[in-house]
Amino acid sequence: MSPDPHVAHTFQTIARRYAERVALVWWDGDECARWTYGELAHEAAATASELRAQGLASGHLVGMTAPRRPAVVATMLAVWEIGAAFAPLHPKDPPARRAKALELIGAAGALEPAAPRYGLRLRMFAETAERAAPTAAGGEELAYAMFTSGSSGLPKAVAVPHRAIVRLVTQQDYLPFGPERTFLQAAPMSFDASVLELWGPLLHGGRCVLYPEHELPTARGLRRIIQAQAVDTAWLTASLFHAVVDDDVEALRGLRHLVVGGEEVSPDHVRRALAALPEVRVVNGYGPTENTTFTTCYPVPDAFPRHATRVPIGWPLRGTTTRVVDEHLNPVATGAEGELLVMGDGLALGYLGAKPDGERFVETKGPDGDEVLAYRTGDRVVERPDGAYEFVGRLDDQVKIAGFRIETGECEAVIAAARGVQRCKVLCRRDPVGRLRLIAYVVAAEAAMSEARERAAEQLPAHLVPHDWVRLDELPHTVNGKLDVERLPLPWRAQPAAALPVGSRTLAGVLRCWSKVLGDPPTRVDVGLFETGARSIDAMKLQTELERACGLELEPTFVFEFVTVRKQTDELEARGARFREDTQRSQPRPEQSR
Repeated sequence: MSPDPHVAHTFQTIARRYAERVALVWWDGDECARWTYGELAHEAAATASELRAQGLASGHLVGMTAPRRPAVVATMLAVWEIGAAFAPLHPKDPPARRAKALELIGAAGALEPAAPRYGLRLRMFAETAERAAPTAAGGEELAYAMFTSGSSGLPKAVAVPHRAIVRLVTQQDYLPFGPERTFLQAAPMSFDASVLELWGPLLHGGRCVLYPEHELPTARGLRRIIQAQAVDTAWLTASLFHAVVDDDVEALRGLRHLVVGGEEVSPDHVRRALAALPEVRVVNGYGPTENTTFTTCYPVPDAFPRHATRVPIGWPLRGTTTRVVDEHLNPVATGAEGELLVMGDGLALGYLGAKPDGERFVETKGPDGDEVLAYRTGDRVVERPDGAYEFVGRLDDQVKIAGFRIETGECEAVIAAARGVQRCKVLCRRDPVGRLRLIAYVVAAEAAMSEARERAAEQLPAHLVPHDWVRLDELPHTVNGKLDVERLPLPWRAQPAAALPVGSRTLAGVLRCWSKVLGDPPTRVDVGLFETGARSIDAMKLQTELERACGLELEPTFVFEFVTVRKQTDELEARGARFREDTQRSQPRPEQSR
């Protein structure tokens, strides 16, 4: 651990040492802009002065809207310089969700970082209060509270101290941190992978390149940025990694270090990436938010076994102690399945706004025999003879989709509270094209379904809103009174609907692209892509399919600007797109309760 494990203090030392080096790179419109370490330090100091004048003080905890902008990075440093902490909020989260989250943690205020320009200004849009975050000196001081899904129906706010961030990116060997590194920052700043992407380079004098805020990460976009900015280190969710390997693995050429994770990684995709890009070192990173981004890492060997059915999650990071235990927290034998227990410098302080319940954060014997705080991950693992771990599954219903933790109980609690809903069950299942999808089975009258959907959209972040909704008269049960999951109908197994009207060749081509991504084409030409339950990774795949099929290079925001089949068809016809004729007509999928 660093002699001064406080992020702001460490950054100030680095900024003085590398004042003239470029720290941040981003796009301001079509122009590429930069801040040196000296300029970033100056912006952080000016912002800190302004925040103090607005009432922010040591010990305060504030919510902060966190788009992928340099102003956000300067604001983070400013808050830390004051001795305060922040809770990063996704800019697209529903207002009700943000308000509930800030109420949960007793936030003193909310910040809206200004546009990324010199003369940075910050607007406080909620008055500071007398409520303060838990404080301690140096590395134990609270740095941020990161929200994750909670089984109780409310989000959990993981309280992460400074020493946990410093531990993630210093004195480690899973990546070669240093001033020569150029990191890509592409994760949402409300997602804990961003902690690695930001402070991995910025606490070592390296460069951090912000992926354009309003662009979809695609193979083409990654290729352009990696080549233009000589990016050599990147982190991708497993879903995005798989999609890029399927689409254009050469887009990753130029990288030297690629970390993947957030969910299970496909061995086949890893082997294909290694074969195509032998100069790239691939690392599988695993870890819950409660242990600050990574708990274990597995540098994949060049000769990754062809017969391997799993990619191991690897060995614990320095400063982290792990143990495989049974339900009583007793160690199990090597090779036996058990729950992964985590201790050490990466551990969070606990959950803000929640009473300690002894279920997740527990007291146990540490390596020296002393009582220490540990975190029960709920992940079932097996320790191999070489000491590396393999992930086997969960002990509960928690799942991960596109790297986001999903507690289905949180979805159920919100939906069940809607007027007219008698019962609700949310399950995660794979659709015909292999995507994980959340399905809400709701016992309610047809009239109550729309209110339930509206409530979910208003109170849940996008990744927690069910993809599919199925109305039932009752939930099926076994003879023992338990829910009979096998009898719950899958949405994509419903009876076929009538075909969409035959249209132009462009319409047929667009429908084929939607079908490849969604498994079936939509029910209507005016249905929005995200109304079908698609997520950002599906939008990325659709963008790629459309470009490939019509022979045009589309702007990165195309599928967001033209979000329906009709709008895409009209726009592509206006641009002179030429789709190949296809003898097999696309059929729409059945109408569901959407």
